[in-house]
Amino acid sequence: MQHLLLSGIDITERHEHNGRSVDYIEDGKDATVSYNTLDLKFVNNTGKEIKLYTWCDDANVCAKITQVNYE
Repeated sequence: MQHLLLSGIDITERHEHNGRSVDYIEDGKDATVSYNTLDLKFVNNTGKEIKLYTWCDDANVCAKITQVNYE
């Protein structure tokens, strides 16, 4: 099943937190990532270059997707 992340960015693999509610995003939009088992995968179909920023702390892993603007 394919889900839409942002306009033109299609999610090809995503796993929810196994029925656990999370308070940082609405239901059905979270993603579990676990080394060698669960991934969040997407395809950039926007026709524009994007940049992925990631960061973490002791409790969270975060990501931000932005469009690259060279103007």
